[in-house]
Amino acid sequence: MKRAVVLAIATITLIAFAAGCGNNSDPVESLIGVITPAPSISATLSPPSGGTDIPVNSAISATFSSRLDPTSVDQTSLTVGGVTGALSHIDSTLTFKPDGVLEYATTYTATLSAAASDMNGNQLDSAISWSFTTESNPSHPAGKLYVLNQADTSIYIYDSHTLALIDSFSTPVIEPHFITFSHDYLHYYVVGRVQSFGIIAKYLSSNDSLLAQYQVSGSTFPTAVAVGANNDTLYMTDFNAARGRIHRFDISASNLTFLDTLLQAGEKTHDIRLSPDGQYLVSAGYGSSELWVADVLNDDNFPLTLDSAQQSFYTGSLNYGPYGVAVDANSQFVYVGCRIGTDQIRVFDIVNRTLIDSIMIPVSNSMDSTRNGPTYMSMHPDNNTLFVTTQLNNTLEVVKLATRE
Repeated sequence: MKRAVVLAIATITLIAFAAGCGNNSDPVESLIGVITPAPSISATLSPPSGGTDIPVNSAISATFSSRLDPTSVDQTSLTVGGVTGALSHIDSTLTFKPDGVLEYATTYTATLSAAASDMNGNQLDSAISWSFTTESNPSHPAGKLYVLNQADTSIYIYDSHTLALIDSFSTPVIEPHFITFSHDYLHYYVVGRVQSFGIIAKYLSSNDSLLAQYQVSGSTFPTAVAVGANNDTLYMTDFNAARGRIHRFDISASNLTFLDTLLQAGEKTHDIRLSPDGQYLVSAGYGSSELWVADVLNDDNFPLTLDSAQQSFYTGSLNYGPYGVAVDANSQFVYVGCRIGTDQIRVFDIVNRTLIDSIMIPVSNSMDSTRNGPTYMSMHPDNNTLFVTTQLNNTLEVVKLATRE
């Protein structure tokens, strides 16, 4: 007699036909085994993996191949690194909506957990992580390098990749000395001295049109400006002042309106920078060999001294002459270009208010061997590369901070 036996164990199906025992004439025994993979689900991602120019107001979503079990979904089912937001679930789609808009020109990584399952308990084979990059700021002058020359009235614009000249135009600032952009890149500001008085010029970034200009008093020599964290305040140095002055302007409208003068800076203040977190306003007192730091958030001010002897420009004796400053991306370290004698960049920890290091910049110039050191500086977004200008040497030095080279 023939008999059929069916054994089902997990996903292995075993079918056997067994012949009778003994010497009967039934067919010989045969065995057939079939292995079937466990069912799983898939997901379609948005924005797609590797996507670029993604709008900053985008939501992030994953649509599964079958309807999800609501009890398997929680706030960890779909996340975006460094972004807070809310997760919603409708049928087979998970959607993560950021609390605000994403940053421009930024790469984000999203992660889809493998814990979510469909109504039959099927899951993804494993968690999925993918990255996408948001669009550039439409008002950001991306790919452009703005160059000033105190020898004429022009602003030169170069392609930052090819270094080809794109455009040039005249500015009302006869001797343009410094340029900086607002944090939203909608505007930029140029300062300098026009014969016997100083000027601040405000431009629209999108088309380089002049919006406003402000003539400061004849005794004021503006050498640098810094934009406040909310893009509504402009801080301007005065290189002529025996005791450094920082002038404040309201820039919330298209014009510039003088507010007041702060007297906390050192002698002959030449450069000023705001830390990326908006807390510290750092100015370089060339004539007093000190930095002056204003803690904007805590209404506190304190000096950082490069020369313990507190020598003064007006006594004719200086050892350092801080000329330019740069603040790192973590708002902790300040790099100070010392123009006089030392050829050094000195490094301060502004959080702990201490001098921690110095970096030698090998420059020389037969015109004035005592005043050829580093001047203005700029920090690269990688937070490891410092660009340093030397005035009399007429060079641009590049310093790798990790190796001090």
